[in-house]
Amino acid sequence: NDPITPQMDNYMAYYTDACRSAFTPGQNTRSNWYYDNYRVNHLSTAKCGNLNDFVEFEGTGTPLNGVNLRINFDPTIGLYMEHQTDATGNFTNTFFNTNPTVTASVEIPAASTSGVYSYAEWQDGVNIFDVVLLEKHLQGDPLFSTGYKHIAADVNQSGNLDALDVKEIKKLILYAEESFPDADAPWRFVPEHILSHPDFNTNPFAIASGQFMDDTYAFTMVNGGMENGFDGVKLGDVNGSNSMARLSPLKLKMDIPTAQIDADEEFELSFKVKDFETIIAGQMGLFLSSDDLEVLEVKNDDLDGLSSENFNLTFKDQVRMSWSDENLKSINLKDGQSIFTLKLKAKRPIVNLSEVINLEDEILANQFFQENGALTPVSFDIGFTKTKTIVKSSNLRSYPNPISKELHLVFYMDQSSSGTIKVYDASGKLLKTIEENFRAGLNKKLISDLSDLPTGILIVRVEGKGQLINGRVVKLD
Repeated sequence: NDPITPQMDNYMAYYTDACRSAFTPGQNTRSNWYYDNYRVNHLSTAKCGNLNDFVEFEGTGTPLNGVNLRINFDPTIGLYMEHQTDATGNFTNTFFNTNPTVTASVEIPAASTSGVYSYAEWQDGVNIFDVVLLEKHLQGDPLFSTGYKHIAADVNQSGNLDALDVKEIKKLILYAEESFPDADAPWRFVPEHILSHPDFNTNPFAIASGQFMDDTYAFTMVNGGMENGFDGVKLGDVNGSNSMARLSPLKLKMDIPTAQIDADEEFELSFKVKDFETIIAGQMGLFLSSDDLEVLEVKNDDLDGLSSENFNLTFKDQVRMSWSDENLKSINLKDGQSIFTLKLKAKRPIVNLSEVINLEDEILANQFFQENGALTPVSFDIGFTKTKTIVKSSNLRSYPNPISKELHLVFYMDQSSSGTIKVYDASGKLLKTIEENFRAGLNKKLISDLSDLPTGILIVRVEGKGQLINGRVVKLD
């Protein structure tokens, strides 16, 4: 209802015949002079301050990239700022008033568009040595040295560390749980000003009843201050080994024997160690093709404290194992000792065993830890033993036929082995047994003394490892 109609003019037509899309050189020079000599000199940070700080991992200076922040300045009118940290962990913006009281929502968003965190995001950095550190803390030797470790270990969000946290971490490692059920997100964020509180390193949950990590916690951001940032803590990752911390795991080596296995044959793989020295904990992830193999049994060998509870075999193509010494002391195994044995059955013929079973870090990082937390390059020499073979039957070449004084046998064996040549009469009665050593490939054997054998039809059977070869001859007087 303003009675005055304002005059609207586009000054980009200044001294030209057309509307310009940019300043003239003279306009640009004058605007820069005005900004440099007048506006900058009159900026008042006391009136409108600047926010410039970082989000990093547990005070290490390691930046956390891609963290979403929402700083709420005045919830009554919905005044807020949003930002996402860059590769340096930096976030910047402008305060709307001096030293404002704010609440903050800080999160690393889920990778999926659904907003649901994957098992990999929850499990990142969580390993069996985290269990060792937490159990040692609960026994008081040693206690956690930083508040970050307290927060990381409190996976059930109770504000207290106990055996329930140990149980939840173990379940996540083995994928018995796909998340920490009592937590909303895998990461928690601590406002930087909390770090100077005298209780932070000994009992951070006593500060503001532990609510300083909630998005309802109100605190003051200091204009131009350097404690306006946040420190990220990965839940369950007590030893700080998550991918955001830029730590690279060792690659373990596993030597798998060359073996050909027939369908329905059963065999055992013993995980024999090398360089297993001063080890306090370890975990393994194995790819095991469920199309080719069936797990019949897992047997503990020389590793004390290992049982079926240390394994998860419920996922297709995956075997997970985690173990820590029950006395929280490092142990040694001699080269060649086996930590466990898998008893397996072949569902179909296997030509190359290494194609159907191998170490796989994407299932679970293959890691073994010394008592000081250092990773050690344990290697495995896999022992192979067939426990049930499928006998192959084939025909036996023999000459002459009929026979009278001697018998020549010709046959092939798949592998070298000891065995027997047996002769039966037509009724199946065993008449003669000869112990022999067979070689792989073509074999020729002579039975020179037939005087103790009756006349008539005789059955000749050659038995070697995994093979049965039959023939029939007629003996004359």
